[in-house]
Amino acid sequence: MYTKILMPTSGAPCSFRAAEYARDLLKINPSAQLTILYVRQRPQRTYRVYRWLEVEVPLSEEVKRQICEAEERILTQTAKIFTDAGIVTDTDVVHGTPAEEICAYAEKGGHDLIVMGSRIGGDTKGLFARSISHHVVHTAKCAVLIVKG
Repeated sequence: MYTKILMPTSGAPCSFRAAEYARDLLKINPSAQLTILYVRQRPQRTYRVYRWLEVEVPLSEEVKRQICEAEERILTQTAKIFTDAGIVTDTDVVHGTPAEEICAYAEKGGHDLIVMGSRIGGDTKGLFARSISHHVVHTAKCAVLIVKG
């Protein structure tokens, strides 16, 4: 069985569905440790002024604070799925590109399973090729369980 499980979350419905699946998996294997991971991307506003010119407008402190509060809500809602079932979890926030950070975190932490949701259902090959879950499946050095949203 798996001993260390990584559950990335984005706040999307598919992430919460993956969390419910991971919760059920932990009920079967209660000795496993679970870490809920949120990847914070660098927020920025870029506007195209002309075809050849883009201008980056920095975010105000108020907007940055609202982003941090939203991230905390996502982690709290995801962790609640587990705490309501009496399961203790760890949470962590990292900065960077989601797929790359998920794979690096799993490898560095010695996780042997990643459970994550996928927003894309069906056989839309072009869209799936650009999804975070697709990148994780092909890059992670451990098992990856994708829960369709």
